[in-house]
Amino acid sequence: MSGKSNLHNSLWRQGSILPRDLVDPGVLPTDLDPAAKLVIVSHSCDIVHPSYEGEPYVEFFIARPALKAESLKRRGKNPRRLQFLMGDDGTDYVYEISVHDKFRVSRQVLEGKEPDTSRVVPKDDVATIARWAAKRYNRPAFPTEFDRRLSMVGKDKFERAIRRYGDDVSGIFIAFLSSTGELKDTEAYQISVRIVAPQEALANDEREQALLRLKTELENLFGNCAGIQVEGLRLDSETAFSLEDLKNSTVWDYEFVSEEDSEHTYLAGS
Repeated sequence: MSGKSNLHNSLWRQGSILPRDLVDPGVLPTDLDPAAKLVIVSHSCDIVHPSYEGEPYVEFFIARPALKAESLKRRGKNPRRLQFLMGDDGTDYVYEISVHDKFRVSRQVLEGKEPDTSRVVPKDDVATIARWAAKRYNRPAFPTEFDRRLSMVGKDKFERAIRRYGDDVSGIFIAFLSSTGELKDTEAYQISVRIVAPQEALANDEREQALLRLKTELENLFGNCAGIQVEGLRLDSETAFSLEDLKNSTVWDYEFVSEEDSEHTYLAGS
């Protein structure tokens, strides 16, 4: 594919809704819900790239109306499914995308066209979608022995705590103060844990109380994990969690926790 793009002055950006009539019907599932939307995930710079040879395609996810809102699918907590909001005249609707529903079309179909404005993805959720999609290929791995020790407490207990109190969690981060290898039964993992949430959540009494209940639940659950010593478990705002903190810790990937719909959940810093 060759030619010069004229999209630099267009309205197309990451998070734009791609009108369905711009996509060849053969690209999309034949039974696609009429209420589904096509959300562009390509970076804005790639969408308006001056050369079609350099950037021939635009990628998008199929976003379907969610049957119900689920906290474990918000803020990048689930590596395979993500729920986010799309607005319409002041009303927010919950939509869901799957990592398996990503498609691409020729970027040239955008020429002279405009995005569908019947739904708008908030800026924060656009960023979350992009980070969530990238984590498909770059998720942290914890020692198998560490995961086994956590699972001995009962994965349903961890899941229940996150489901009940984790709506506002941006990420749970673990710093290893001892070895990160596969330890012997006689050796203990020494860790510190940080629960991170937006500042506005901590400034709201009701939301803060939910996060504090999550902190208490996790303190109890980690405390019952034989072979894991928690030196400290804190609740922090995103503003208090520094770049240095991020470098010295790892977002908690606890795929062993949930088996719902054959999906596994984890907390991601989104």
